[in-house]
Amino acid sequence: FSAVHQFLFNAISTKIGFNGEYSRSLNYANINESEINDTESSSSTVGLSLKSAFPSWFNYRLRTKWVSNNFKFEPSEINQTSLETNLRFLFRPVKEIKISIDNIFAKLKTDTSAPVQQYFLDFRISYIPLKSRVEFYAQGGNVLGNKRFVRITSSPISQSTQTINTYPSYFVVGGNYNLK
Repeated sequence: FSAVHQFLFNAISTKIGFNGEYSRSLNYANINESEINDTESSSSTVGLSLKSAFPSWFNYRLRTKWVSNNFKFEPSEINQTSLETNLRFLFRPVKEIKISIDNIFAKLKTDTSAPVQQYFLDFRISYIPLKSRVEFYAQGGNVLGNKRFVRITSSPISQSTQTINTYPSYFVVGGNYNLK
């Protein structure tokens, strides 16, 4: 089952979106010539998104997703939940300057491992002179200096941990020229 709905809420100049998914399955497995094992699995996902369209110098975008997975098999059960939130702030104090700040928060919890919380922060400041083809910018990534991103996946017969090494904190100054 899956459902998605989006609408514009004019009173606060914001586009609001909801999505939800649910699935359930029953599997039969014969592992290592043992008796047939019944495995019941279910997965739920709930998401919310907000995107502003203010006619001013400030806007934002928020996306959050909560996921719950459950595996039941004799004699045990595995539960896994995760929450991921992306928040972007967009500022335009004057017509020539754009500022964006991106914040990502992720929390993962399983029955078989310690909870994992991760925060990431990036930014970009752009200067585009009026009626110009040139852009100058300063940009920073992984400002909080996280060394890795961790993702844990569980199933009735295994648990895998995926660790992705991230770039160290960086700061870049540059420019672009538009040929149009």
